[in-house]
Amino acid sequence: DQLGSGILAYTLPDRHILVFNQEARKMFDAPEMQSRILNFDVSHRVIPEDKMIVSKAVRNLEKPGDSVEYTFHNLRKDGTVAALKCTTKMLSFPDGGKYILSSIIDITEQEAFEKRLEEERQRYKTALSIGSFAFFSIDLTEGKLCEPIITKNGENLLNEFGISIPTYYDDFARIMFGEERIVSDSEKINMLRSRKRLIAAYKEGIAVIDLDYRVTDKDRNIH
Repeated sequence: DQLGSGILAYTLPDRHILVFNQEARKMFDAPEMQSRILNFDVSHRVIPEDKMIVSKAVRNLEKPGDSVEYTFHNLRKDGTVAALKCTTKMLSFPDGGKYILSSIIDITEQEAFEKRLEEERQRYKTALSIGSFAFFSIDLTEGKLCEPIITKNGENLLNEFGISIPTYYDDFARIMFGEERIVSDSEKINMLRSRKRLIAAYKEGIAVIDLDYRVTDKDRNIH
C-alpha cells in the first residue's frame, strides 16, 4: 500500500483477487475491501474505446512469464479522464496455478505535457515553414528523419537524393550537406554534417545556426 504505483493481482481462471493495493483502488474507484474478492470488475471505468486495448493485451498472455505493456484511460468520478500505463505479467504458483500481476502508473500529467509539446512543435513548424523553400524536423535523440521534405513547389527533396524514410540523420546529412553537393564559406556547415556535432553545439549554448551555401549542380543558393 505504500507503493506509488497501483498493484493488482488475481488468479486464473476464477479471478480471485490476491492483491489490490490502495493506489490501484483509487485508480479504479474501488471501495475498501478484503482480499480474495471474486470477480471485481476493474474495467467498469475504462473508457469504451480503450476496452479493446486492455482485452487484446491480456489475451496475449498465454503462458507464465509472458508480459505486456499498454496504456489505457479511465473515467474518474469527477468526469475527468486519467491516463494509466500498465505492465501486466502472467505468473504461476508452485502447484501450477496461474495468476495475473499488474503494475499501474498514473501518467495523466505526462501525457498532457507531451500533447502540449507536440502542439507547440506543430505551431513552430507551421511558423517556420511560411515562406520557406523547404522545411524539415528531426528528433536528434533518436537521430532519425521520419518525414518527407516537401518544397514550396510540392516536390519531395528526398527523391532528389534517392533517400527513403525513415533514415538516420548522419546518412541524410552526408548527402544533403556533403562537399560533393554544396559549397559554403561558413565553418558552421560542419555542425550540420553530424548528429553528434549538433548535440555538442547545443550543449555549448548554440541553439541557432545561421548560414548560406550553394548547391552547385542545381544552381541554387540556400540560406
